Amino acid sequence: MIIISFISYLTYYLKDKNLYTGITIFALISSVFYMFTKNFFPSIISTGYFVPASYQFLLGALLGVYFTLKNLKIEQSILKFGVITGICGGFLSSLIIASYEWILINGVNLLTLLIYIGYICLTGIPLGLLVGALFSVYYMYKEMKEEREEHFDEDFFKDLLEE
Repeated sequence: MIIISFISYLTYYLKDKNLYTGITIFALISSVFYMFTKNFFPSIISTGYFVPASYQFLLGALLGVYFTLKNLKIEQSILKFGVITGICGGFLSSLIIASYEWILINGVNLLTLLIYIGYICLTGIPLGLLVGALFSVYYMYKEMKEEREEHFDEDFFKDLLEE
């Protein structure tokens, strides 16, 4: 009984704080997936195709932005929250991945960490921004389509024509 009420409260809290939860999902998914692929599949999958960790950032961005936009409240802006989730999630996951890489090379110095952060941010932030913007545009289009369908009730107009 206590576990069920805790899970219920946790679900409510995570949906209520959708922005923070989406950023956390983005960062955790991309970071854990990067560490997993780096250790078990040391090939092009772990390093990315053109840029570092591109596949991992893409997966994290898709899931994080989806969660944020799926649980939006009425007063929250779709585009604003999608883009913020993408940028902040990309930066946070870049920090985690850069720290992981820095630890792997025995933490030589702080300058090396800053170089890793800058290099990996070149992938995380633009990819997060792109996914956040694209998902936001999709959700805005979907919302406008639903509003248009609500305003035009065909049965109402058919009843007017029959009279």
